[in-house]
Amino acid sequence: MSSPVRRVLLDTDLAMGAPGSDIDDGFALALALADPGMSVELVTTVNGNTDVDTATTLAGQLLARLGRPDIPVVRGAGVPLRGGAGRAPSGARAPSSPRGHAAVELAERVLAAPGELTVVAIGPLTNLALALL
Repeated sequence: MSSPVRRVLLDTDLAMGAPGSDIDDGFALALALADPGMSVELVTTVNGNTDVDTATTLAGQLLARLGRPDIPVVRGAGVPLRGGAGRAPSGARAPSSPRGHAAVELAERVLAAPGELTVVAIGPLTNLALALL
């Protein structure tokens, strides 16, 4: 008997592709997409390794390159809740999301499917903190 597929919402500060950035978040996204035991249903972005607009643009580009442009990417928090201004925009401008803010999208999805989703937060936890609020 096979295990059920884990439904995943990935919250990331993906900077892969930005000069001098690490590849860890991009690699994590690629591995999650390649795992037959996971179904990535949403990618949300947050300021961290790069500014949130760059993270949003790069996440969308990576999903397209990996053949999954159907997975929505929703922009989240551009600054920490406390103690900092966040990263300055690099010049990349993420497309506005008709879905609104990442924290709202995370909260709505989790509330609509209690116990069915796994939130994987691999960036700063600002979006999750806002979703809990």
